[in-house]
Amino acid sequence: MMSETSMNKSLAAIVCGMPFSGTTFLSRLICAHPKIDAGFECGMLLGKSPKNFPEAGRFYDWMMDKRPPYNWNLTKEEMDDICSSPTFDEAYDRIVDHCHLFQGDVKYVLDKTPVYVYLLKSIMRRMPETPVIVIEKEKLNQYYSFKKRDQSLDFFEERYVNSQQAIDEVLAKRGLKKRLLRLPFEEAVNSPAKTYRKVINFINRYNPDIAFEKSQVALLKESMKEDMKGKKKLRTEYSIEDERQKMLNALSDEERTRIEKLEYNFQNA
Repeated sequence: MMSETSMNKSLAAIVCGMPFSGTTFLSRLICAHPKIDAGFECGMLLGKSPKNFPEAGRFYDWMMDKRPPYNWNLTKEEMDDICSSPTFDEAYDRIVDHCHLFQGDVKYVLDKTPVYVYLLKSIMRRMPETPVIVIEKEKLNQYYSFKKRDQSLDFFEERYVNSQQAIDEVLAKRGLKKRLLRLPFEEAVNSPAKTYRKVINFINRYNPDIAFEKSQVALLKESMKEDMKGKKKLRTEYSIEDERQKMLNALSDEERTRIEKLEYNFQNA
């Protein structure tokens, strides 16, 4: 497929999704590509311009954090330079220029920020030529991820509805819809190599310099092994079936019923 833009900008793609939906797992898959890397989360697009980034609180602070998994390891002076950029494109260019992660062939940054999903239309309009990937867990599994972190069902319902409404807003806009790829978390975990190929081919539509090659599958496997040693905060093991059984044991009938009704009511609203 022909590239939809000939401009190889520093931002390769945006990854988002509800909190605890698998955005970190997906970002590490993508960063197995020999030309892409990233720290833990970015959040550059939370403000209306790069100069607003310091107002993003912890996201701004994480860019200067030296501890794994954040690992951007930028200085205050470098962040001042990045935030003085006149455009977001220039801000990402400066991240690549300053950050230790980008050396040799590694010249494209991935912005993985889960909360972008709630502002999806605005985020996509701020970067009108950038592909966006949203990862989504099965709804009961997603709530279980919230519950394990002491998040209430009421809070989950609010966040879930907000995310789905934001996605639907994008799907209603043809120009935005074509730049959005939705991925099931379960598919990514069960078939990481297939998911990697699918995502890289999607990014390739917008940046022909980022391409899939069969030889990258071996690099993907090696990269995942390194991540699982703790360098990038991935679990050493993850079984969809084991996790589902734990979820079924942990959720009450009332919780399951509320989530099923929430999904039904939203889809039929």
